[in-house]
Amino acid sequence: MKTFKIEIIETLARTIKVQADSIEDAILKTHKLYRNEKIVLDENDYIDTSIELYDDNVKKYTKRELIDDIIKYLIEDEKKHYEEFEKNPENHIYLKLKKLQDLNNPVRD
Repeated sequence: MKTFKIEIIETLARTIKVQADSIEDAILKTHKLYRNEKIVLDENDYIDTSIELYDDNVKKYTKRELIDDIIKYLIEDEKKHYEEFEKNPENHIYLKLKKLQDLNNPVRD
């Protein structure tokens, strides 16, 4: 009989309302509440379960790691492109990448 590594992944999610001056502030407040265990997800927050073969040779990436990798790949070229414009457009992708980078890496207490 063979032995297999099987990974079980449970997804929990909850939507909360947070009063804040900006989306960045709301996300930071939520991170702090979660870190300080003021928000604790439980069985009532259950969304999904996946069961799959675990492969030691395949690195599992978190969403944060994937976003960081994409931002690092794009941000310098987009910054140069943004700075080439005489009028820096408000909807330029560089500004969105910068905002995403800030949201993905919140300031820690």
